[in-house]
Amino acid sequence: ILGVSLPFTFAYTNRSTKFSQPFNITALHPSYKKLKTHIGQTGMSFSPYTLAGITFLGAGAEFAPGKWKFQGFGGRMKKGIAYDSNIDNYQSVSYIRYGAGINIGYDVGSFGTQLIVLKAADKVNSLQTIPLKSDLVPKDNLVVSIKLKGQLFKILTLEGEIAESILTRNVNFSGVADRSTTAGKLAGLVNGNQTTTLSTALNGSASIKYKIMSLALKYERIEPEYTTLGGMYFNNDLENITIAPSFAFLKGRLNVSINTGYQRNNLNNDAMASSKRWIGNIAISAQPIKNMSTSVSYSNMSAFSKRNPAADPFYNPLFDTLNLYQISTSSSANLSYALGTNVKHGLSANVSYSVSENITGRLDDAQAFGLQVNGNSNQIPQAVLSGMVGHTVGLSKRNFTMGWTVNANQSKVATFQNLFIGPGLNASKNFPKQKLSFNSGAIYNQNYTNNNIKLQI
Repeated sequence: ILGVSLPFTFAYTNRSTKFSQPFNITALHPSYKKLKTHIGQTGMSFSPYTLAGITFLGAGAEFAPGKWKFQGFGGRMKKGIAYDSNIDNYQSVSYIRYGAGINIGYDVGSFGTQLIVLKAADKVNSLQTIPLKSDLVPKDNLVVSIKLKGQLFKILTLEGEIAESILTRNVNFSGVADRSTTAGKLAGLVNGNQTTTLSTALNGSASIKYKIMSLALKYERIEPEYTTLGGMYFNNDLENITIAPSFAFLKGRLNVSINTGYQRNNLNNDAMASSKRWIGNIAISAQPIKNMSTSVSYSNMSAFSKRNPAADPFYNPLFDTLNLYQISTSSSANLSYALGTNVKHGLSANVSYSVSENITGRLDDAQAFGLQVNGNSNQIPQAVLSGMVGHTVGLSKRNFTMGWTVNANQSKVATFQNLFIGPGLNASKNFPKQKLSFNSGAIYNQNYTNNNIKLQI
């Protein structure tokens, strides 16, 4: 109606009246020139560490005059749910939560900065009854974040963000925050007490582009207790390091890219379990002749999880086998070639191969990518091989295309082998003015288990 979509359905009969709407989020987004507003049940995002897509009932605005950018919102961030003893809904009981935030940014292209402030708090008297078996407590939170980016010497780009979250986990706690602690000194900015904590999240990146080479470095660290009331869920207690060089040869006809990363948790070394992950990938793409493109890639992912039992001088878990090392490798190759003008032919083929394995034992540590790992494999490696080859023919003047394919997928574990293989046909036709199209296809597959036919599709 007048350019506004109204997603609801209303039905009336002599027996009943029915109303439904497919979305739980209903909002208006009026805008005028550089001003855009959000009114109703809607959502906004400032950054991954502050306001991260949570919905709220209220109003928000975005204004971008020239080099400046302003964002702001205010409203109810969480709906209150009262306790009902008839259904014993103690797990869903919640306080009403209100919040407001602002994001101020300035960007001139080679330099930019943002300041984000978010304040959110539960309304303490919004619940009359709290069930004894519920651990629900009212919270209070203030988050401040600064983002920077800059370009140096036209080849180096730097970006980074640091966020501080001051969170009171229980406003009703009777104690008073110790003013000698960092959290205590900042407790005046929030409804603070001894449950008030200060935690940090930060990330930074540097990218260099020079002639045929580019290099990207990324680092992220989120402290174990970092969280804000501006999101449904936050990953914390992790550190990520990523290195990604790439090269372009022969005027872009040959490209090589490498990406490797390392992730670990248990930053304070006080958790019952710790884990490490290594991920590596290399990809090569080329155009050896006109209208032909090829690519090959290889990736290796390994993850090491270690249980850290509490120290006990009277007990030594000699048979503890909860340490786990997982290795997964995959490789693939693709080829495509096109030729023709009025009658266009397209040839394509791809193949991929992957292997995964689990290793357990009393592993003190493990190296990246499956190197120097001593343990017992409690699972026989699983291997999957798949491939496809196809050919299409297109008649440009008749808007008609047809083609065939052959697909195969084989998985193997020890002496068990499963194979799916079969051909396929497809055709499509577009009628005048592209107002009507017709598509059809057929696929025939046979399933072999240990060389015996089990299923035909």
